[in-house]
Amino acid sequence: MNTFISLTRNFFQPSFFAWKFSFAIVMLAMGACSEKPDHENEIPLVVVTTTHLYDLVDSLAGERVQVLSLMGPGVDPHGYKPTSRDLSSLAKADLIVFHGLMLEGRMGHALEQADKKGIPSIAATSDIPQALLLSSSEEGTDGHDDPHVWFSPEIWSVCVNTVMNKLIELDPKSEAEFRENAQVTLRQLEEIKVWSLDQVRQIPPERRKLVTSHDAFRYLGKELGLEVIGLQGISTSIEAGLADRANLVDFIKKQNIPAIFVETSVNPAAMNEIAKESGVFIGGELFSDALGPPGESVIGPEGKSFDLDSWGGMMVHNVSTLVKGLGKKE
Repeated sequence: MNTFISLTRNFFQPSFFAWKFSFAIVMLAMGACSEKPDHENEIPLVVVTTTHLYDLVDSLAGERVQVLSLMGPGVDPHGYKPTSRDLSSLAKADLIVFHGLMLEGRMGHALEQADKKGIPSIAATSDIPQALLLSSSEEGTDGHDDPHVWFSPEIWSVCVNTVMNKLIELDPKSEAEFRENAQVTLRQLEEIKVWSLDQVRQIPPERRKLVTSHDAFRYLGKELGLEVIGLQGISTSIEAGLADRANLVDFIKKQNIPAIFVETSVNPAAMNEIAKESGVFIGGELFSDALGPPGESVIGPEGKSFDLDSWGGMMVHNVSTLVKGLGKKE
């Protein structure tokens, strides 16, 4: 009886009661933690390979998804090898968006492994009609279609719709927002295309020749009426030989080309040597296989500011650099 009275008194002591209450709260919390998380309220993770795709997915998805790019500014996708961190990111993805057309030549195995694990993926270029691609029958394609399709607003528009449809499949409740963002993106593509054509008309016809590190600009040349000559083919994985350099120097001299250009994602050493040998200057640095760094911008159509790490900023920078380097009509 005394023992019972003693236990009863201890239970109603403040310290004993507080301990009992705290224990109950802890047990409830542990039970809550053991329940499965509500994945429906989580933001999907979309992993992309290149900076161009990061800009595209980010423009379409807004805050609806988390976007992670494996490659950053100045990175050449032709020779990029995935790191252990990249493999971990791919494994965690709800969706993988890669470019395709052999651009990410050394990432094939990593993408195949992700596919085997059942991770959804899409090549942004998968819906492009063959008629729009610069085919392998053309000189400089190294046996496969030219992958640098972002330089064609018409073709990049196809990629916009392809990625939009895949995002809708990933997050159906956000379809209206994805479609609205796609329309904004498509209008910007058309606006910059019109502006670019107007800018290039300022270059004398005989000077509309773009000489650069590799054949990344053939779609741009087709769109804007530029003759494009690259030291290397469409891939940077094969270095140009001495004969290629000699032929390019000879071409520059015979055509009276005023300037040649280097690329942000390609070592400029070879082009610097060619500039010295041919007696021309480097007209500027162009963005080819990667967009520009964040935090910098350029002025384009109607005085608008475009970030260099966006498709619009890349195009405006490149066209402005070409016009300045090749010279305007007198």
